[in-house]
Order: sequence, then structure tokens, then C-alpha cells
Amino acid sequence: MSRMVCIILFFIDNEMEKLSVMYTIYENASEKIKKWAGDLWIELQIDTLKKGVNDFLKQCSKLPDVLQKTSVFKKLEKEIVDFSESLPLLQSLKNENLR
Repeated sequence: MSRMVCIILFFIDNEMEKLSVMYTIYENASEKIKKWAGDLWIELQIDTLKKGVNDFLKQCSKLPDVLQKTSVFKKLEKEIVDFSESLPLLQSLKNENLR
């Protein structure tokens, strides 16, 4: 194998590794948000949801800038942020005065 082919393969492998990390975060976040969305709001633990959302956002912020500019990243971030914006409503619904 030529030196140039080895360099190209190394570059591709490196890029695939980065994409794999992002897709793993995407898959985990999507799965978790779907699970949370399917739970009864009365049974939700808001602090657990907040921690989960913050953990996913922290993982996203650690991704390289080049990945943060991709459409997949933007969709992932939007899904997480949209869910996090629903948390105050869920917390209000859990309030004893509203039952």
C-alpha cells in the first residue's frame, strides 16, 4: 500500500471515529427522550430529566466544531433543547395545587 493511501485511510478512520461518537450521543439522546416523553408526567422525576438533558448537552459541547456544524448535530441539539424547554411545564403539572 502506498504512503498516500495509508494517510487517506488514517484520515477517514479518524473522521469515522468522530462521527461514531456523535451518532452514539444522538441515538442515546433520542432513545431517552422518547422514553421520557412516553412516561406519565405524574411519575416523572424532573431533577433526573434535567440532569439527563444537561449531560447530553455537555456531551454535545465536547464534540469538535466541525461536527457541531453538521445537520445531524443541529437536529440532535434541537431535540434536546426542545425537550428541556418542556421541563418547566412538566414541573408545574406535578405541583400539588394543580391536581
